[in-house]
Amino acid sequence: MSPRRAQVRDHLRAHPEDAAEYGRIKTALAAADEHDRPRYRAGKAPFIQSVLRRATRERGST
Repeated sequence: MSPRRAQVRDHLRAHPEDAAEYGRIKTALAAADEHDRPRYRAGKAPFIQSVLRRATRERGST
C-alpha cells in the first residue's frame, strides 16, 4: 500500500464522519455509471485530496 493510501485509510478510520461521506460519494459515483472507472476515480479525487490535506495538518499539529 502506498503511503498516501495508508494516510487516507488511517484518517478515515479515525474520522467516521469523513468515512461516511466518502462512502456516499463512492456510492453516488458508482450509481452514475458503474463502468466508467476513470470518471469514478476522478470523482473521488477532490475528497481524497481534502482528506490528505487535513491529515497532513493533523500530523503537523501533534
